[in-house]
Amino acid sequence: MRHLPIASLLAVVVVAGHAPRTAVAAIPADDACALLSPADIAKAISWKVGAGTAAPSIPGILGKCTWTMSENARVIVTLSDARHADFALQAEASTGAKPVAGLGTKAVSWPATDLTGGWIVTVEDAKGGFGVSVLSRSATTADAIALAKVVEGRR
Repeated sequence: MRHLPIASLLAVVVVAGHAPRTAVAAIPADDACALLSPADIAKAISWKVGAGTAAPSIPGILGKCTWTMSENARVIVTLSDARHADFALQAEASTGAKPVAGLGTKAVSWPATDLTGGWIVTVEDAKGGFGVSVLSRSATTADAIALAKVVEGRR
């Protein structure tokens, strides 16, 4: 019986030595560039882009990142606070944006300007919201939705 405490202690030491590793640190709430990689973009929409370029945050916009394929083809991810996300969704809905099922608590898709072409998806979620813009004459709403799903899975 005197050996039971020692055996128990050894079991704790052995089990503790094999404890699960801690997860990789969560992506900071304002790091839009960490949500997609050039490989993610290539896999989702077959675009070959360079590294993302971060833009400084401004009130309402927590982070923004742009990946460029050519002068006229870009992917942009914009992270926003809840107030800005709600405002954006209301404004876009009033201009004819189409609801997108299966993203966040609410999401819409709408065409980008005639100047650039492309599609924008705006999503409201538990962390505020985000937008994914796929800007190019060849871009489709499916491209923007595919990338929005990748972003959503990492928030």
